[in-house]
Amino acid sequence: MDPKTRSVGKGFWIRIALLQLVVVVAVAIGALISLTKCDLHEFQRWGAVVAGLGALYVFLQYGYDITLERLRGRLSDEESGKELGFLGPVARRLLTERNEQQRERWLQVLERRRMIFVAFIALNVFLGEMIHGFGDRLLGVIAWTSSSCAILTLDL
Repeated sequence: MDPKTRSVGKGFWIRIALLQLVVVVAVAIGALISLTKCDLHEFQRWGAVVAGLGALYVFLQYGYDITLERLRGRLSDEESGKELGFLGPVARRLLTERNEQQRERWLQVLERRRMIFVAFIALNVFLGEMIHGFGDRLLGVIAWTSSSCAILTLDL
């Protein structure tokens, strides 16, 4: 992989990392509040928050899909002057490529990133639903050894 390709890909992974950081912070806040209140069911509510974040991420995915389709149309029509939006540097690079093979390769890169983002959303929604359904039991087992109030509220 050439250095230009490597640097173009950093923005995508940084966005994924930041979105995942939001999920991790939500889970940590939920666990902390749950243990502070000595209410293991509170953690389940934060699982719903994580699932809701996954639903919001679907809107980002939708924007990505629209921009990708617009880019495909732009490549076929050779238009110019429209905003490239979420796709950023990869899209700009794709539009400057004159070689058809290079264009096809970049479209494949964008399509793979789209699938990675879809998998990322699905895993976050899955995590949220698992916490929403079983978060009290999970946190109860984890907190059982470290918090005396968690032992009192544990009803396994």
